[in-house]
Amino acid sequence: DLVISLGTNDHQYVKTEKELRKMRDKVHAKRVIWIMPPCNEKFCKINVNAIVNKLAQEYGDHIIGTKHVQPDGIHPSWKGYKEIVKKAGL
Repeated sequence: DLVISLGTNDHQYVKTEKELRKMRDKVHAKRVIWIMPPCNEKFCKINVNAIVNKLAQEYGDHIIGTKHVQPDGIHPSWKGYKEIVKKAGL
């Protein structure tokens, strides 16, 4: 299994889809799980989430995420990390 948690810190000058696709093309894991970047009132990058959805669908990968985040609205809380691990079956 391989877990991918990327894209959250990407900015307008990063070619997110190109970079994630290049990385994903090199992965030969039995199961790939993408951690969906959060989207809430404090933080949301709709374009990055759309790219993660698109790539996961193309490759037949799984997507998981959590609404349980730190006060910054970005990083998972301990409850969020536990939820991610449970959803991933790790």
